Amino acid sequence: MLSKCTRLITLSFAYVYLSTCMIGDASAEGFLNLDAKLKYDNNLTNAEHSSDIVGDSLVVAAVNGGYYIQLNDFDSLRIQGELSGEAYNTFHGLDNVSLGANLSLKRKWGLGLYKPWSALSVSAARLDYSNSLRDGWLYQAQISAGKRITERWDIWADIALQKRTADNAPEVDPGVSGAVFDLINRIFKLDAVYAFNDKTFLTLGYQLRYGDVVSTTIHESPTHVFDLVTTAVALDPIFGPEAEAYRITGTTQIFGARISTALSTNSVLGFEYQRHITHGNGNINYYNSTPTLTFSYGF
Repeated sequence: MLSKCTRLITLSFAYVYLSTCMIGDASAEGFLNLDAKLKYDNNLTNAEHSSDIVGDSLVVAAVNGGYYIQLNDFDSLRIQGELSGEAYNTFHGLDNVSLGANLSLKRKWGLGLYKPWSALSVSAARLDYSNSLRDGWLYQAQISAGKRITERWDIWADIALQKRTADNAPEVDPGVSGAVFDLINRIFKLDAVYAFNDKTFLTLGYQLRYGDVVSTTIHESPTHVFDLVTTAVALDPIFGPEAEAYRITGTTQIFGARISTALSTNSVLGFEYQRHITHGNGNINYYNSTPTLTFSYGF
């Protein structure tokens, strides 16, 4: 794991260096942010039955930086790279590091605080886990639009197509794919921010995801309904010797709320709660709750 981290850190420095060379003498503003999260997921396995449900806490740390370039009065370009890692308290096979890059082009349709804006962004990230079943790449293309409604309310929406690849596809059942984490999802998001004052904000969010989801069973069910609806299956030893991960088609709704307050001009402390509701093929339904404490520092 350490050698993998070292390789990713080296790649991140190379990315920053190449970005600097490409921008040259162009007018650009650099930024660097540090983020830390303490999170709890009460259903890591995305399981339906209580005997298969396990929870765990995790620590997330990330550093992201890049350049913000104002191209003209209306258009801006954002180039960003991010190195992040997750460490779990119990299920260390889920520990991971990732290295990603994001490119976003934004247009504001006029001058003034209340003019609408739209943006197009593309991103790619390499995912590297302690257990190699989940290793792969994550790609996303997204269209966004938003507008400040009043002095206190700001809203925006995103439509995204997300593709995740799987490096490893060990076949468990003959004729059934083992690429459980080879996933495609279509995503719609709607967010609104209310400013209590210039330091404290409330963010309300809704997300609708349709496509592939992964659910893991720790103990073999006598009915084994997954056999009828799964599109891929693989052993998932992180959760036990009999655990199996299944890829199915499903719809997930995510409801979230976050309160954040500025501790200083550079730091923000927040608390977020999300509720995930998933309905999969074969009437496979499961739920997740994820409270998260967040801290961000910008240079």
